Amino acid sequence: MILLASLPVFFIGLFEDLSGAVSPKIRLLFMTAGAVIAVMALDVLITQIDFIKLPYYFAMAFTLFSLVGVTNSINIIDGLHGLASGASIVALFALFTVAYSVGDYQLGRLIIIMTFAVCGFFIWVYPWGKIFLGDGGAYFLGFVLGLFSILLVNRNENVSVWFPLAVLIFPIWEVIFSIFRRKVIRKGDALSADRLHLHSLLYKRTKFSNSVASGILLLIYITYQLLTVMFYKSSPVLVLFIIVFIICYHISYIKLVRFSFSVKSTK
Repeated sequence: MILLASLPVFFIGLFEDLSGAVSPKIRLLFMTAGAVIAVMALDVLITQIDFIKLPYYFAMAFTLFSLVGVTNSINIIDGLHGLASGASIVALFALFTVAYSVGDYQLGRLIIIMTFAVCGFFIWVYPWGKIFLGDGGAYFLGFVLGLFSILLVNRNENVSVWFPLAVLIFPIWEVIFSIFRRKVIRKGDALSADRLHLHSLLYKRTKFSNSVASGILLLIYITYQLLTVMFYKSSPVLVLFIIVFIICYHISYIKLVRFSFSVKSTK
């Protein structure tokens, strides 16, 4: 059922890769269709956030919004060799670790299968970039990550509802901030692509190689995930991690915007 729900998402991304002629609205429509199938066929409805129980229709809308958002999030960080796939491996392994910690071995096996499948891709894309995910691969990874995250929380009461957001905060916040930056700051189309993402600025402003810039971000992401896994039960701590991550993200972003790379000439 996971594969069935992901088909609309994967194929619209693949069609975009082959044709380059699919509008953002059509892509969002197909992603929403995949999310609807997932909600109807799997237990992925987000019905409660801590002690707040969501009305059914609000829960449905929130779940669809969340799945579509995470689906796009992996694609938006797919700008450096291995960054999107590497971040997905890190997030998947964090989900797998917690799944096994709480005894959800069935879900854990599904997650680890996906983890090693992405590892098989990663060794070809990092550091030389010999192949690429494309929209189809990125959308599929994002969608599956969203499904696994919701399933982990819904099937295990011990896992905080904030854990998936803490695990995926890097790509999710990149989407949120990109929409804000394009629409509010630059007064443009929120869905139009640009090269002002954090990873793009790190690569362009510091003169690091593509793979080095990607590796730096992945090492930071791994360190952060070690903390989220340790506190997967604690909502207050996870919310604190999310806030700290967002603050650090914006401090880094501002510093990169203002960063000037210069080399002193010598005689």
